[in-house]
Amino acid sequence: MPAATWSQLEAYLASLPVATAAKLFTALETDRQHTVQSDQPDKAAFTSQGMPYDALMAVLRQRLIEEERMPTARVISARRVFFALFEPFLTPMRKGRKRVGRIARSSLSVIWQFIITHPLGKDAAATAKTFDEALAGHLSTQALSDHQDDLRGKMLIALGEAVSAIVELTNEDTAERQRMTRLFSTQLGGDAAGAGAVLDLAEIAQLVPQAEVFRLLKSEYPKTLSGFSEEAIFDIRRRYTEVCQSDPDIAIYVLVYFAGWLDAPWQAAHLVYAYEGMSDPDVPKLSDDAGVLMETLFVDMESVARALEQDVGFDLETGTAGAAFIWFADFANGLIDAARANGDGVRVNRAEAGRDVAVAALVRTCDQAKACLHAVTPRRPARGAMHLSAWCPDLEAEISVKTIEMAKAAGTFLVGVENISASLQRDVGGALFIADIRKEIEQYTEDVILEIRVSEGQVRERAKVLMAAVLDATKTILPEQTHGVLKARAAAAALAS
Repeated sequence: MPAATWSQLEAYLASLPVATAAKLFTALETDRQHTVQSDQPDKAAFTSQGMPYDALMAVLRQRLIEEERMPTARVISARRVFFALFEPFLTPMRKGRKRVGRIARSSLSVIWQFIITHPLGKDAAATAKTFDEALAGHLSTQALSDHQDDLRGKMLIALGEAVSAIVELTNEDTAERQRMTRLFSTQLGGDAAGAGAVLDLAEIAQLVPQAEVFRLLKSEYPKTLSGFSEEAIFDIRRRYTEVCQSDPDIAIYVLVYFAGWLDAPWQAAHLVYAYEGMSDPDVPKLSDDAGVLMETLFVDMESVARALEQDVGFDLETGTAGAAFIWFADFANGLIDAARANGDGVRVNRAEAGRDVAVAALVRTCDQAKACLHAVTPRRPARGAMHLSAWCPDLEAEISVKTIEMAKAAGTFLVGVENISASLQRDVGGALFIADIRKEIEQYTEDVILEIRVSEGQVRERAKVLMAAVLDATKTILPEQTHGVLKARAAAAALAS
């Protein structure tokens, strides 16, 4: 991610209300390390494959520590340790058909329960229980003793054997496979999700024997990798070749691994252009598998674009909208830059189409944010008004805490719209849009101040309560000086007799 873009994102995260920051931190931690259990597992616009979790959480962690709001850390468990082997292949979003190297996090809980309760998983369940008991209270596998590390190894072997045996059984026994599919469908709330979980389990069984390969890749290629040297391109090809010789169907995962592991997954596009079109009798599938890697990158990018389009209200409520758009922009720009550098006009056009979807979503999100701010400036027709368009503050309206928090999140988002537009390389008129909203708010507060000044009794008290709510809700959208002036004028009006 470019330094300037990261600075914008860092500033945005640091500006979030502390409650929103805590919620976002927990969501990121859950998405990275745990199963996403939801009836809408795709409702996570910016927790896409490859999101730089560690960097984002570091900013939020510092903020929460300063506010003494840091969530309690979760202890490690057998389930977490086992599924951590497949971290680069886990995705919180899956729509449509099952894709290579994309295991839905929403499948993990039902898969785990199926393994440890299956007759063929008896030994695996016992070793997992022993491991959990030995690790009770630990927060990291880095502090494992030799004995505990030995237990970990035995547990992973037992789990791997159980998964392989279960998948082999379901491949041979139609009735058992149907039972598993029905169970998964019931637990995940749909036939498509259930069928996907069956395929996820089969893919895990394929990946288990190559766990050591992925462990080595993880140790040698950091998530923060900003590019691939010629040496790295050669080394990855060598590893691909070695796996291909033992199991050609699994070699593709050596490439797809990087789409899910890197903080900047679009960097993996450079591997595609290095290997595509390459003719090598030792690895005849390399070029085709490189194409699968590129398709994976594009589908991941397009999934984020669709999520931005569909989850406007959700993103604003959780305070993730700004980060979501910046993340998408970096993803799309990275793919476009790589395609242009290699004269690949078809892929440039495809990425541009995804960016157009995100721009349309940005416009809708701005409109939604404006509606959130209108919700904290309630109006009613002015009594005795000569024109139907005459409105005044509705002093009877009650503004809930949630409405105020939504307005704050909307304001935080809107002040970053110009930076988002620049990242998307599209002008959505953000400056004019924000100027108009600020003008409306300032005029509204002037009207409320007037009510405070000229009214008496309960009417005046209601006007003061409304003004306090409006000032609280709009402090993220108004310039600090403007907000301070309005606050001072409201205080002066309240003191006037």
